[in-house]
Amino acid sequence: VLRHGMITEEDEVQKVMQEGSEALLFGDKPGGGLSQSKSDLSVIAGTIYAIDQLEDAERVAADSEARKDDVVLVPADERFPRMFLGPEEVKEDVKDKRVAVVISAWPQSSDFPRARWSRELGKIGDLSTETQVILLEHSVKDEPFTEEVLKCLPPANFTVPKEEVEKRLDLRGLCIFSIDPPGCEDVDDALSCVKLDNGNFEVGVHIADVTHYVKPGTELDREAAERSTSVYLVDRRVDMLPRLLTTDICSLRCDGKDRLTFSAIFEMTPEAVVVNTTFAKGVVNSRAALSYKEAQERLDAKSEDEIGQAIQNLAALARKLRAQRFEDGALDLESGELKFELDASSQSPTNVFKYESFFANKLIEEFMLLANRKTAEQISKNFPKLSVLRRHPPPKPEYMQQLVELLEASNIKGFNCETNKNLQQSLEKVENPRDPFFNRLVRILATRCMDEAVYFCTGTLPESHWDHYGLAMHKYTHFTSPIRRYADVLVHRQLSASLGLEEMPRLLRHMQELEDACEHLNYKNRMARYADRASVSFHLYSFFLKSGPVVAEGVVMRVLKEGISVAVEEYGAEGVAELEKMSWGTVLDAQMAYGRPQSKFQGMEINIFSRVIVS
Repeated sequence: VLRHGMITEEDEVQKVMQEGSEALLFGDKPGGGLSQSKSDLSVIAGTIYAIDQLEDAERVAADSEARKDDVVLVPADERFPRMFLGPEEVKEDVKDKRVAVVISAWPQSSDFPRARWSRELGKIGDLSTETQVILLEHSVKDEPFTEEVLKCLPPANFTVPKEEVEKRLDLRGLCIFSIDPPGCEDVDDALSCVKLDNGNFEVGVHIADVTHYVKPGTELDREAAERSTSVYLVDRRVDMLPRLLTTDICSLRCDGKDRLTFSAIFEMTPEAVVVNTTFAKGVVNSRAALSYKEAQERLDAKSEDEIGQAIQNLAALARKLRAQRFEDGALDLESGELKFELDASSQSPTNVFKYESFFANKLIEEFMLLANRKTAEQISKNFPKLSVLRRHPPPKPEYMQQLVELLEASNIKGFNCETNKNLQQSLEKVENPRDPFFNRLVRILATRCMDEAVYFCTGTLPESHWDHYGLAMHKYTHFTSPIRRYADVLVHRQLSASLGLEEMPRLLRHMQELEDACEHLNYKNRMARYADRASVSFHLYSFFLKSGPVVAEGVVMRVLKEGISVAVEEYGAEGVAELEKMSWGTVLDAQMAYGRPQSKFQGMEINIFSRVIVS
């Protein structure tokens, strides 16, 4: 039973139903009333069965709203209730098919809403079908952009006009380059680093100037606001903006063409202290597009060409920035990430492996964090009540106490998590240099105790609640990815207004409208994360289905009543291995399973972090 992408929090049921562009609002219990927040009803995917095929057929048939010859949709997403459809609604052969329906009514007296037919999605288990299900489940809009939206775009042969260049800071003479995952097309950011005569460094963080092309109030802007984020699945990317912008006109590609940027330029001492910050609209021409691995190879080889030297200097500064962040209490957590090799024709997974990270990844991270932090300081100084920032609340004490008790069951004592700095120090103390996977697992457990980071309007919270717990920053926002995040588009507009370059759009002048926009952003970003996890889960399932059963070593993450939760490093998977009740007993308080007397497992003991073999 794999857990990638599984969502079990009860409060998500309410959120899924009530938020987003296709929102439904249900009461606290089945039959609690139904209303639409907008004209479009929520489309729900699942499989249709005759009532007599259900395990609880008698109970379902006895429901007050059940009609003769009704069929039942069992949603793919278990958070949704089963639904009645009349036989007249089902006009196609739906055996072994996924279908989509729309809820039409939920009478107060019934445990089951009534739905109407929307469309057939395809055969159960097919990659394209299950991907459609994932997109529907998570309210990801994957429809072609409308003509009204496309009319807002520049022509396909667009080049930056001379008069626009003259208005901007000309950065084309700088050695500017990007570092991204291999094959990246939507390049949001690029860097430059020049050593100054005084011994300091001028570091440029150059971000695609998306708001030059996406104007407030246009159909293009409305569509981007509704989608809110690009969504990355294993086999595809669902763009927030049309591809002409995301992969060409806005993307800071290395193809000899000029690109427009919103640049954050820092003068930094060799100790990575920022002594001056400048924000400017610029024009750049990228010299290179490197993958993280290629950048790391130049770093390791101590390459002395212009780009290699810039990477060396940036790496030295990044190490100091990173050290200072951790000294301030930032957390070094772990979520785990898998990558798949896909068949060129079928797109089915042929191999699975752990994502390999390099120091080059951390280099980019440090300068993106710096630019985001300085942007947050700039906009909140100028618009203290109307800035879009990002906060990360401290974890709930009861969650952290569960982690402490779990670790104590493994004889790990003195784990202090009173503050973020205490937590980071504790994570460092429990590290086992001979077992990197153990170190990752402890960090994964700590990550699961955290609340999510969210966007908010500064006027809605006292400043004491603005902190970002995980990053140990008082003010933080998102500025560096406007091609794929609408929050960054809003922040670009606020930053531009703070510099007197443009007027503040109407939406950004009203606290309640801005807070509503932040809530929509939070919902869409949450759904994008869940869709990504669900895609990973399905591809991992498909891989095992094709390759057959495998035997692998795993580590016990938790002892449960029904068995042991095991994490398998090789495949990045976690699941529950059931234990035969006749042979095994469990002591949950001690997080221990033991072989029962007179069983073949007598004398054996399994504890949290024990190594086990599973299949």
